[in-house]
Amino acid sequence: MPVTPNNSKVTEELTKAAVVHKSLLGIKKKYDALFNQNINGLAYCKIVFDDNNQPIDYVFLEVNAAFEKQTGLKKENVVGKQATQIIPNIKNSAFDFINIYGKVALTGEPVETYQEDLKRWHSVYVVSPKKTFFLSLFTDITKHKQAEETLAYQADLLSEVHEALVGIDANYIITYWNRAAEEIFGWTKEEVLGKNSEELLQTKIEGSSRAEGIAKLLATGHYEGEVQYLRKDGEYFFADVNAVTIKDANGKLQGIMTVARDITERKQMEAKLEGYSKHLEDLVEERTKQLRDAERLAAIGQTAGMVGHDIRNPLQAITSDVYLAKTELASTPESEEKKNALESLDEVEKNVEYINKIVADLQDYARSIKPMVQETDLEAIIENLLLKNDAPKNIKVSSSVENDSKKIVADPDLLKRILYNLMTNAVQAMPEGGKLSVHAYRNGGDNVITVKDTGMGIPEEAKSKLFTPLFTTKAKGQGLGLAVAKRMTEAIGGTVTFESQEGKGTTFIVRLPPHKRDKW
Repeated sequence: MPVTPNNSKVTEELTKAAVVHKSLLGIKKKYDALFNQNINGLAYCKIVFDDNNQPIDYVFLEVNAAFEKQTGLKKENVVGKQATQIIPNIKNSAFDFINIYGKVALTGEPVETYQEDLKRWHSVYVVSPKKTFFLSLFTDITKHKQAEETLAYQADLLSEVHEALVGIDANYIITYWNRAAEEIFGWTKEEVLGKNSEELLQTKIEGSSRAEGIAKLLATGHYEGEVQYLRKDGEYFFADVNAVTIKDANGKLQGIMTVARDITERKQMEAKLEGYSKHLEDLVEERTKQLRDAERLAAIGQTAGMVGHDIRNPLQAITSDVYLAKTELASTPESEEKKNALESLDEVEKNVEYINKIVADLQDYARSIKPMVQETDLEAIIENLLLKNDAPKNIKVSSSVENDSKKIVADPDLLKRILYNLMTNAVQAMPEGGKLSVHAYRNGGDNVITVKDTGMGIPEEAKSKLFTPLFTTKAKGQGLGLAVAKRMTEAIGGTVTFESQEGKGTTFIVRLPPHKRDKW
């Protein structure tokens, strides 16, 4: 805590100071030229101590004209006064006046430092001509400090943004080009100084937009925006541009100072983020659609599960009635009526089989699949399916099963449904006839089965949706056959893909990994 001097102590010290001052009067004239005519501020003072011999204040004994000029304090208001009376907040100052001056006055060791008081900066040199007295010589360096601070602030700005500075005169000739401009634009200072800026600094702002930008700059003295500049290497880059005009006292244009910051990386990142955002939106939309489709399929599956049994009962009855009708017709004489009746019954059988497949596909897509693995005769499955498929006469059917693929470990029922759906799809793709061929072989340890047709092929726009439930390119069908085939193939650890060319046909490839009996 600072100690406040008592009046008697101060009076005593002032009396002593007056005596000393009187003893100096005899030689005062000799020092007037040195003291009063010095261009530096001078203050001759005496330290005031407390009872513990600690400096607590100082008294001004003499100040010169330079002191008055530099501090704004008049001599008559200073001499004989305590510093705490002249500078009320002296004890709270960042510069510890009293202790620093007191140390010099006690030890006689001079000090050179800087101080800020009375809103001005001074270079200070303090000496002690006699113990407890000190002479302070200080030079006003306020303007110098202000200039330093301004330069430091400007340097900080430039170092922080690392921007290109380009100076252009009233004729658009480049007059200034800093190091950052060399790095950003690619041209060195020697290559650009004296060149026409409009020819050198080409941008993608052309026509009216460019003219409007220049007009705004000239009218308002300021332009701010994003510009694509051409770099020396021939590549364009994005720059954040801030340009201002420089005019003389009469308002005549002297030049333009342009600050450009390369923001290409930021723009690229923004483009990526925009792409990611669009992709995310598409993904959310796709997933939402899939969820709706899944919910719809689940509802359809539940419905199919409930009514499937009721539908299949009458279908079975119809199948039995058709069989009996065909049996009775077989014993009747040949006639046109008999032929027509048999043809009608064949159509009824086909439609019954089609209805049964729709119900089966709905149930198979919605139900939980639990494969039952066992050794399976793949060759027999393919041959039976080709016979059962009952392909039209204009479709030639063939199969080829390599020896090492005749017996595989798989779920036979799922395998039948997978191949049946792929073969049915192949037949439907060849309404004008063609060739259906099935080939089974080993490749890299996997069992591969291909189902190939020579039909119309798959349109390019439909390829990405081919295995989507309820999607179909045919006039007839629910779009579940391929989706069911894919789901069942994946259930037994395999994959199904396709290769297709419009007008030349499609090949579906089922790839099944080699499984052991205890795989599931």
